[in-house]
Amino acid sequence: MRKELETTYISACEGCQRNKSGTTRPSGPLHPLPVPDNRCESIAMDFVGPLPNDDGHNCILTITDRLGSDLRIIPCNIDISAKDLATLFFREWYCENGLPLEIISDRDKLFVSQFWKYLHRLTGVKLKMSTAFHPQTDGSSERSNRTIIQALRFHVERNQKGWARALPLVRFNHMNTINASTGFTPFQLHCGRQPRIIPPLHTPERSDADSSDAAKVIAQLETDVMEAQDNLLLAKSNQAYHADKSRSAEKVYTAGDKVMLSTFHRRRDFMQRGDHRVAKFMVRWDGPYR
Repeated sequence: MRKELETTYISACEGCQRNKSGTTRPSGPLHPLPVPDNRCESIAMDFVGPLPNDDGHNCILTITDRLGSDLRIIPCNIDISAKDLATLFFREWYCENGLPLEIISDRDKLFVSQFWKYLHRLTGVKLKMSTAFHPQTDGSSERSNRTIIQALRFHVERNQKGWARALPLVRFNHMNTINASTGFTPFQLHCGRQPRIIPPLHTPERSDADSSDAAKVIAQLETDVMEAQDNLLLAKSNQAYHADKSRSAEKVYTAGDKVMLSTFHRRRDFMQRGDHRVAKFMVRWDGPYR
């Protein structure tokens, strides 16, 4: 009798489903994005902000090459239009690397605008957007954003000014740091060599370059890119392996099934409205929805 109550009645109790917090593990295995075939073919775009106004800017646009980890950090404004975004993309990325095959992004209002979609439909670029409230899809941008914010903390003044002037140095340091997933610095994969820095770590020996040296540089760069692909694929496999340990089997839904909708993000919006009620007393799940 007790077992029957627990498995049939209590688990189907509408009040319990609405008010009890979920304790089960997330369902479904991790599905990492595929490794790009070449550099600059697949990029990720995102915004960091709003930030304190500095030199007329209050936001940062980041563009990340998903294979080579090449990064663009562009100061802009939170109210930038889709047309201005297209202009920034053309100036900061296209003029140096050409058109990518795909762009990974979240569902920011600019990325879902008709102008942005029409622009990329004309150019043949695929727009791949994450699902709502799921930033893990665009992992390249999220990781870049955390690195940028962490680095800027070392440069901003007490009044949080000066971050815009520090962006070129932050980008240089990022480009000259070995990426844990690829095993190479972005400079190595982008230029085929490491940059000279101040002060130089060593004095390179001068030699007479010939055509064979150029061929060796190109061959070495191709080898480095292929090795970076292998390392990135291995890193994604390890990430999925460890993530799946804390996830349950994937649930399969069919049309017509009834489901409950989590109110987690709706509670955050509720708190931002400044109502006197507290989010702790809001139901945890809403529905059922068909």
